[in-house]
Amino acid sequence: MTSTPPLFRSKPNLNLRYAITFLATALLLTAALNVPSALAQTLPVRPESDRLTPEQTQDLNLMLGLLRDPQLDVARRRDAAASLMLRGWPAAIDALAVEFRQTDDPVTRRAIAAAAASINTPPPGLIQPMLEALQDPDPQLQTQLADALGRFENHGVTEKLIALAADTDAPQTARLGATRALAEHRTRQSVDTLLQITDPAEPLPIRTAAFNSLQQLTGIKSFATDRDAWQKWWQTTRDLPRDRWLARLVQSLSEKNKKLGEQQTDLENRLTDTLNRLYIAQDEAQRSVMLSEMLDDEMPAVRLLALRLIERKILNAQPISQPVRRALRRHLIDPAPAVRATTALRLRDLDDEPAMAIALQQLLGDEDPAVQNAYLSLLTRNVTADAVEPALILLARPDNRAAAAELLIAAHTANLISDPQAHQACDALRTHLTDNTAPNPAAIRLLGQLAEEQDHTTLAALLDHEAAPVRAAAVDTFTNPAIPLAPLLAKLDSPLHTDGVIQTVSRRAVDLPTAIALTRHTPASDAQAQLLRSALIAIAQHLAPADLLQLDTTITDNQHLSPIRPDILKRAPELPTTDAARPDLLLRLARLHLDTDHHDAAQTIYNELDTPALNNTQRQHHALGMIEIDLHADRHDTAVQRAEQLYTDQPDLAPVLANLLLDAAQDAINKQQTEQAAAMIGHTQRILGDNLPAPARQKLEQIRKLLPTPQAAVDSESPGS
Repeated sequence: MTSTPPLFRSKPNLNLRYAITFLATALLLTAALNVPSALAQTLPVRPESDRLTPEQTQDLNLMLGLLRDPQLDVARRRDAAASLMLRGWPAAIDALAVEFRQTDDPVTRRAIAAAAASINTPPPGLIQPMLEALQDPDPQLQTQLADALGRFENHGVTEKLIALAADTDAPQTARLGATRALAEHRTRQSVDTLLQITDPAEPLPIRTAAFNSLQQLTGIKSFATDRDAWQKWWQTTRDLPRDRWLARLVQSLSEKNKKLGEQQTDLENRLTDTLNRLYIAQDEAQRSVMLSEMLDDEMPAVRLLALRLIERKILNAQPISQPVRRALRRHLIDPAPAVRATTALRLRDLDDEPAMAIALQQLLGDEDPAVQNAYLSLLTRNVTADAVEPALILLARPDNRAAAAELLIAAHTANLISDPQAHQACDALRTHLTDNTAPNPAAIRLLGQLAEEQDHTTLAALLDHEAAPVRAAAVDTFTNPAIPLAPLLAKLDSPLHTDGVIQTVSRRAVDLPTAIALTRHTPASDAQAQLLRSALIAIAQHLAPADLLQLDTTITDNQHLSPIRPDILKRAPELPTTDAARPDLLLRLARLHLDTDHHDAAQTIYNELDTPALNNTQRQHHALGMIEIDLHADRHDTAVQRAEQLYTDQPDLAPVLANLLLDAAQDAINKQQTEQAAAMIGHTQRILGDNLPAPARQKLEQIRKLLPTPQAAVDSESPGS
């Protein structure tokens, strides 16, 4: 069990008290500058005020000013009165009693009565003034007085309320207030009196109030205004032993506690909203001080607000001061589980190493699973070997399994898990998978990392689990190189698995057959096509050069995958010059550069190649590429010489050479360089002669018709025409 430091040991029934106290203090800070000086004047000073410090006297005067301020709503004026009641100063209580009796402002009286009704134990000094005020005809005040007098758990107050409720000579207004207040005084005498005044001879308002109070006091709604039913119930209940009598009131008390809880929640929400606005109004230095003070506040709601403000600073990349960090570490052992858990997560965000030692020490001793999980999350950030054993213990607990598994995954990645610990984890995980139809995804991923051969079938079977998170975790386990990929690749064309399979395969250094298997998949969308391309690029980085060459051959004519050829082939220049696949890869990369109009990049590759070391086919590709580069650079004579030499060595290349030379002629015509076009036509006819293919002859004649007539005539007389 987590120990509670003295700073946080709370007293019973003080949460509501501190909510009001701090809210009133906050209201002071926001309203003090707006309080008129006339309102800050105190009542005539009573002797007790002489014992107040100057600061207390100033506080008293300011609170009274807020209470009297007609510009403030009744809620703020109520909070000012409640703050004075909770301070417990005799001078403050006397001042409130005098104000309540003497003021002519009905809102002030309502605010004081509402303040007394809002706290668990109002000061006794207000009992008599409030009993006297039951004769006030103000209906709103009467409602507040009934609630307030119900708070005084004092036998003398109960007797006075009973006497007043039963007094037929008293004003009806006073009797109504006393009758309503008795609903909170759960004694047999209260029930007796309430039943007595349900007599038909009583005025209807009195009877109605009595029936309502009986329902509120007992929790019994079914009797409503049926006096006979109430009397029969009371005959069987009046003489019950005290414990059974109190048991009958459990429902009533439960409803009262619910109401108090709602009031506390409302006050806490208003408090945190006010504090949040005050925090925003401060400069950065004051904010740090305010955060430290809020973290050490007795109210959990205020501490949680501070943690939310710290989270906001972290998300905005704002620094967290060392005093605030130290305050945060103290709250790893906060008495409120929500504060402990949230603190651990914020310290995790800050990557706070000193906090990790505290979290490790508290981990197994804390009894709240949510807090333990937050500790585990903190420890996962910079996992150490010391955290492995506690995590193994928590791995067996359903409420902690996911967080413990995440820590152990991080520990395994950091090589911090010993073989015996791995076996222990696997045993626990196998038990979990056997006993659960909905296994934990984090547990599955951990087993995937630690898996032995006996686990492979189990993990493969989870690929078909009905739950998507389980399937995704099962797919993820195949990143372990020891697990065969065949079951995963079998799911490549399954819409439920495709994306996960592609992503997992891309994270694992795989072989050519796996890459080829991916190329056979037809993407269902552009996004999936991009995912597939990214996966193949990642795989290509690990393939041998010869396999890289084969992969490029496979994707060349694939419309979805051909765009990645530059990424596949870019490894070529980095390969050793002795690698047999390097020249072919370089020639393919150069060809890609030419096809995409990057002639300079292509020439750099061609210049790098050792031409004599190339085989016949490679030399052909090299020569054709250089001819194309020379023609693009208007080095026509050089291009013609290369073409003539290549044709001499390889006459079967006539169609390719004809296309290159005639394309150059067409390009010259497009640039209105007719002489150059005519020259290229002449060179084509001269070099290829009678071996000019028929399609090339047709293309030549079409180009010739585009030449000016005189030039065409001259060309017709050239050799080889």
